[in-house]
Amino acid sequence: MRKLYPQDNGFAVVGVLLVIGILVIIGAGFFVLKHIENNSYTSANLNLANNKDWVTGNLKYEGASFKYPAKWKISADQSDGTYDKTDNITLTGDHGFTVTIENGTFGSGESPPEVVGSVPLTFIGQKGYMDLLSEDTAAASQPAQFDGTVGAVELSRSSSNNYDFFPSKAASLSKYQGALDIMANYTNNDGSYKTMSVSSAKSDPNYKDVLLLIESFKY
Repeated sequence: MRKLYPQDNGFAVVGVLLVIGILVIIGAGFFVLKHIENNSYTSANLNLANNKDWVTGNLKYEGASFKYPAKWKISADQSDGTYDKTDNITLTGDHGFTVTIENGTFGSGESPPEVVGSVPLTFIGQKGYMDLLSEDTAAASQPAQFDGTVGAVELSRSSSNNYDFFPSKAASLSKYQGALDIMANYTNNDGSYKTMSVSSAKSDPNYKDVLLLIESFKY
């Protein structure tokens, strides 16, 4: 039987350490790739302020501004009521794409859509999410039924409840705990939502721009 000399132990230890090191490097690389994939369209390193393809929109009563693609058309409906001075902005793009930005939202008595995915983001310095929503496809008076496809996206403080809105800062709404809502979707010719898979929604250029819009908000 071959004798095991001291130097053999040294080589064995070095070999084990090399293997462990390689595994750590591979694991770290996999983690970084998954992080990039899962956060493939955050705007942390993007500067939209000097991008000529993006312009500035304003919410009069919210006292906020935001950036959006210049190719989108914008219309504003701002209520000057005594108790409900609110903003309602509509942005429209190609292929029936629409973004709505409004304050004065107080939630809904209906069951919320099913959240089938979410993308983390930063909204005015706070952690938030762009929730991917699956709409109820059941007939009226029938139990809710969701098919897992994405019909819309919406800003939320929660990755599982899109009705967890960020509060509005509009002076006429803050004491009533009104909320700020940002939602986007594609609409078919018949008025129904155009749906797509979760992976398609995460790679959709317009939905990516919505996330950039949300992260560009300033008060």
